[in-house]
Amino acid sequence: MIRNSFLWPLFILDFILHFSRALTFTFFPIYLSHTLGFNPLLTGYALGGSLVTATLVGVYCGILIDRFTPLRSLLLAIVVSVLVYSVLPASRQFAQVFLLLVIIEVAFTTMHLSVKSLLTGLLPSGQRGAAYSISYTLINIAFCSAPILGITLSHFAIRAPMWLSGALSVVSLLILLAVYRRYRAHLRITRPQSGQKTGLRQTFKVLASDNRLQLFTLGGLFSALVYARFATYLSQYLGYVVSESEALRLITLIVSINAAIVILLQYVIGKRITHKNMVFSVMIGSGLLVSGLLFYQVSELTIFWIIATVLFSLGEVIIVPSEFLFIDAIAREDMKGAYFGVQNISMLGGGANAILFGYLLDSHLARPAAIFYFLMVFAVLGCALYLIGIRQKRAVAVVDES
Repeated sequence: MIRNSFLWPLFILDFILHFSRALTFTFFPIYLSHTLGFNPLLTGYALGGSLVTATLVGVYCGILIDRFTPLRSLLLAIVVSVLVYSVLPASRQFAQVFLLLVIIEVAFTTMHLSVKSLLTGLLPSGQRGAAYSISYTLINIAFCSAPILGITLSHFAIRAPMWLSGALSVVSLLILLAVYRRYRAHLRITRPQSGQKTGLRQTFKVLASDNRLQLFTLGGLFSALVYARFATYLSQYLGYVVSESEALRLITLIVSINAAIVILLQYVIGKRITHKNMVFSVMIGSGLLVSGLLFYQVSELTIFWIIATVLFSLGEVIIVPSEFLFIDAIAREDMKGAYFGVQNISMLGGGANAILFGYLLDSHLARPAAIFYFLMVFAVLGCALYLIGIRQKRAVAVVDES
């Protein structure tokens, strides 16, 4: 149990920020196509392009967080989001909308990485797994509930979700200002400044030369191909093999079960994952993902879809905080943001899986159920890369000691 009661304002702020983002997550495709008249290609460019850009820029965002401190970076990112939400409703041209979406996605990435970095600075290592689990639980609650509110509000006023997102960003800004001095004082004790900060060139040199970071990031990418936005590729698969009504019924059931398990069990399980057992945890998590995929592959009855989703969701619940702890374990204290920024690249897997399996289904290169075999391979590869990275860490430690 996290004893630091002063962390709850940060968790509340984190939830509000994700709720604000989720409000427009489902709403934007409708708004861009129907209200602004963008064709499907332009809509895809605007939404997908801004997300990919922000993910790649996240590496530099992480470096800036280390140089300007997580608190200052979080404050700046929230202010930027307030400004963007005040301008976005009046924008009509594609170039304007795309630029603003890129800025808001970069700001959101900076917020997300700043919160991670703050948690590592405010907590001892034994409590970070629980903190990451709370944060991930709040993200899932936000993305389960906010889109419903966003779509509902859009029926009354088409731009209402953006207005509310802007207002929530202001609320989060007020919360941060209220606890800013308290967190800054605590960080000076738990993470004192060592004087001169690492130069930009030296930071990139460290990131590029850390083979463990590269292995863990690549492992995270393969894992994300499996569990990130998994409902998207399952929808593609179901839409291909069953009727539309049956596909809607099953995907609704799958998403509901996954959300319930993540919300109810993420903290319960995540608080037990520490640096000491993270290797075992990532192995168990990957094994559960593979088990769930095996059941998906042979599922014909509803009960098999339920069993598969339970196993798969438990794997997700275990593997997410484990991956954060892997990065936390190897990151230098003055480069936590940069390391988390590099790890954030792995989230590209959440968009790549839909593209990859959409191509496989459309090209008929393999029978539809074969996509699950690809996913099993990705899950095993992700786990193997983490294990290789851990072995390399031990080998380096032996060399250093000698």
